[in-house]
Amino acid sequence: MAKGTKYALAISGIAKSRWGPKFKYLRRLFTAVAAPRIDYTAIIWHRPKDTHTAPTTSQIKALSSIQGRIMRAITGCFRTAAITAMEHETALLSPQWRLTDKILRTLTRMMTMAANHPIHTWITQALKDGNHPYISNLENLIKHYPEYIQPNMEHIAAYIRPPWWKLSATTVISISNKEEAAKEHQQ
Repeated sequence: MAKGTKYALAISGIAKSRWGPKFKYLRRLFTAVAAPRIDYTAIIWHRPKDTHTAPTTSQIKALSSIQGRIMRAITGCFRTAAITAMEHETALLSPQWRLTDKILRTLTRMMTMAANHPIHTWITQALKDGNHPYISNLENLIKHYPEYIQPNMEHIAAYIRPPWWKLSATTVISISNKEEAAKEHQQ
């Protein structure tokens, strides 16, 4: 909350109605600088469906309030403007959806790691563990987002192919007429 308040004050200081930057630059400033820093480690502290820890409704309300201050500064709206209306006008996600998106992206990234990556050992262990009063962050994700834990998800390599790699597919474009090109395509 302290980081969010700090960035809200900084953006409102930059966004002056007469001489400040344009709307698109202020919006980009929020999405590129403020939101990532506010949401930092959200996968750890944001547990929307966990009833054993502190309720996240107070977190979401506080984040929504901070984002409302930032959106008011960006748009120049009055203090009485509704936050949902400003979210619509600025095309920014609400904090709840932004944090959920971050969690689901992280979970998908973990599931698409290489098969020999240690995270898969931890995921299978978390899947086997039963119910106990205090669950880890990984167990929380697996318990509340089971549709994202699919076996045999495609591995996405995190590196560029080596220079000696060649595509095995071949492409042939017929220079002759349309009928011959259709025949070659059928073959």
